[in-house]
Amino acid sequence: MSLLSLRLSGGAAVISLENGVSNPLDLEFLQEIGKALEEVRLNPEARGLVLTGGRRRLFSIGLNLPKLIACPHEDFLVFYRALNELCLSLYSFPKPTVAAISGHAVAGGCILALCCDRRFIAEGRKLMGLNEVKLGLPVPYLPHLVLGRTVTAQAARQIVDSGELFEPPALLSLGLVDRIIPPEALLAEASAHALSLAVSPREFAQAKAARIEPILAEYRAMGAAKDDEFLAMWRSPQAQEKLKQAAEKF
Repeated sequence: MSLLSLRLSGGAAVISLENGVSNPLDLEFLQEIGKALEEVRLNPEARGLVLTGGRRRLFSIGLNLPKLIACPHEDFLVFYRALNELCLSLYSFPKPTVAAISGHAVAGGCILALCCDRRFIAEGRKLMGLNEVKLGLPVPYLPHLVLGRTVTAQAARQIVDSGELFEPPALLSLGLVDRIIPPEALLAEASAHALSLAVSPREFAQAKAARIEPILAEYRAMGAAKDDEFLAMWRSPQAQEKLKQAAEKF
């Protein structure tokens, strides 16, 4: 069974996440998203990309905690590497990317949206944020770097240190989203914006590569050590207890 759908609409490729009710992230889902990204990258008719949760109440609830806390450490390591690889692929994607956030985007879900060039969120009570600190974890290093280049230093501290989930007006004020759109217009607006950024594809790709290179260089230099720190925190008894409590709410 497919965990997502991919369609081309007027030059905009739309990847709709369809992994159950809440789009939890596990290895199989990450691999499906990665394959879809590669398909879009290689398709000359696809000039821009929209990543959406479709009509689901959740864009993504984040990591599939019930599955991941039960797996052996080596299996979690494979998952965590796949998560970083997907983030790198999405963040460095040469075509314009827009996250059409139709529902809650929590932790890993927020990270996927953060790795897109633009983030449009539907009006209403849609919660988004990085709540890792409440689970005894740091924000993974690559998205932490991306956040620091997306919002102000003050906003980044508020987002990371509080671990709060914010509604659209606060998200817009913090700079975590770019626009708030009526739900019925969200996908059309996101697609149109992705295509507007793709008017000069080569120039866009060059400008994007120059913009993200400092982040990629820092991640190449420090990522391995920072990822080891995250993995050590994941295995800590304190984090495992909080993660188990969170998994019970899935």
